Amino acid sequence: MDITELKEKDLANTKLLNLLTLQNEKLTSFAHIVTHNLKSHAANFENLLEFYDEAETAKEKEELIAHIKTVTQSLSKSISNLHEIVSVQTNKNETTQTLNVHTYINNALKLLEVEIEQTHAVIINNVDPLINIDFNPAYLESIFQNLLSNSIKYKHPERDPLIKFNSSETKCSYIITVLDNGIGIDMEKYGNEVFKLYRTFHKNENSEGVGLYLIKNHIESYNGSIELNSAVNKGSMFTITLPKKNPVS
Repeated sequence: MDITELKEKDLANTKLLNLLTLQNEKLTSFAHIVTHNLKSHAANFENLLEFYDEAETAKEKEELIAHIKTVTQSLSKSISNLHEIVSVQTNKNETTQTLNVHTYINNALKLLEVEIEQTHAVIINNVDPLINIDFNPAYLESIFQNLLSNSIKYKHPERDPLIKFNSSETKCSYIITVLDNGIGIDMEKYGNEVFKLYRTFHKNENSEGVGLYLIKNHIESYNGSIELNSAVNKGSMFTITLPKKNPVS
């Protein structure tokens, strides 16, 4: 009995199932990006408006208005980038651009400048200004925004945050490291759980367990990788490896 046609149908069904599964995962990821990123902007607005109500001088109010304008511009950019993600499935090439890593880190600093000032954080961007990668703008924005936000959020209670961005390269890859002096994570206890969805490791009311999951998915979608080395009460270092020239699969 000739079963060639049956096998071909089974293979086609398997391919279709795999495609639908992948699309569903990306749709879920997009939903998390929207809620997580926009919630961050909303929190910034709430904080700034509260500070504005408490401001006692015209100068203080003027400075806060400037901060609000910065957050507004960043929100507009985020909405634009999120819109691009919607079209990823129809045309990946249009959502991939040549981006400067150093610039995107500085953009994250501007977005979080209120939190940086409040915590007296010191941020050092030592990433080579010449490093450009082919990446999705919304993804790269989300990566650095989340890493920087986490380093500030999980700062050590006895010292001001110190966060360093460094870079190096191999023949085929760029390596970006993000080092902080925060409270750290117990890797023996949570090492296998760090990048899973909805996993939290500290008693922080703002912890959602979404940020690191998103970061990992963004990086892996461009054939990169991310690793964490952390020690309790000493700090954490994220190591991101991205291919120099490797199109999205």
